[in-house]
Amino acid sequence: MARTATTTKSTTKESPVAEAVENIDNNIDQQVDAIIKKYSGISITSGFIPVPLLDIGALVAVQVKMIREIGKLHGLDLPKDYGKSIALNAVAASPLAAVGRSILKLVPVLGSALGAFSFHAYAAASTHAHGKVFHQAFKSGGSTLDHTWEGLKDSYESIFSRVLPAKKAEAQAQAKAA
Repeated sequence: MARTATTTKSTTKESPVAEAVENIDNNIDQQVDAIIKKYSGISITSGFIPVPLLDIGALVAVQVKMIREIGKLHGLDLPKDYGKSIALNAVAASPLAAVGRSILKLVPVLGSALGAFSFHAYAAASTHAHGKVFHQAFKSGGSTLDHTWEGLKDSYESIFSRVLPAKKAEAQAQAKAA
């Protein structure tokens, strides 16, 4: 009896299930990017609220709504105020960045203009960072109670510091065009 050697081919293709999961993940990532872009744009308008500190409240409200929408994509039904304390902690962690820009509006005429334009770059960068951080947190699983400011702070600050210069450049380009 002759023996024949059999070889197994190793394929680099992923299983259909793994491929489907990757497609779903990519689809969710794209949807989250669109949500972040939408809410970053909305958050910019909070800078044009002429009343100091009210702009910060509006910004936090926009970010909380965005966080809840991102949570829904991950199958989470989050409470209405979920994320509020984290967004407020981000403002408190950089009071000069947020409150300083807001208080600048107290200076008649020039202060309002400077406050609006400087705040909207901060608002867009902050909203972008919150969206990315919560998307990653929701993606990694765990209880929503696990998501605290202390746990998310480093990621938020890293993303915020990378995004802020780009948002400032966009604000300057928009100001020149206007």
